[in-house]
Amino acid sequence: MDLELRDFFWVSLGAIPGTWLRYFLGIQLKIIQPRKHWITMVINVAAAFLLGLIVGRGLANNASFESPFFMMVGVGFLGSLSTFSTFIIEVLEIFLRKNWMDGIVISFVSISSGLLAASLGYQIGHG
Repeated sequence: MDLELRDFFWVSLGAIPGTWLRYFLGIQLKIIQPRKHWITMVINVAAAFLLGLIVGRGLANNASFESPFFMMVGVGFLGSLSTFSTFIIEVLEIFLRKNWMDGIVISFVSISSGLLAASLGYQIGHG
């Protein structure tokens, strides 16, 4: 199996459960928080933390980011668990309703929280 096909396989293998988990969490968290953009933010921040953890751990151990593990978990699973496109569409919907402050707040909180979570995960993983 050539390198690109192998990478495609590992990413796909990780993306399937990531997508299922994303869908399941969206349904379960909707009971607690009916405003979907906050659910998206929580899931994206958690995924950013886990990705930071994996990257930090990988760098600490001189791991390859082309390894099957990273392709499956980092790119496939966490890539499908966190969705930038969902975030963008939800913020666009907020702006289209002319809720400018809500759109700015959710954008700022999502991006800054994601960066902080990824940084924390990286620091923990890198040790």
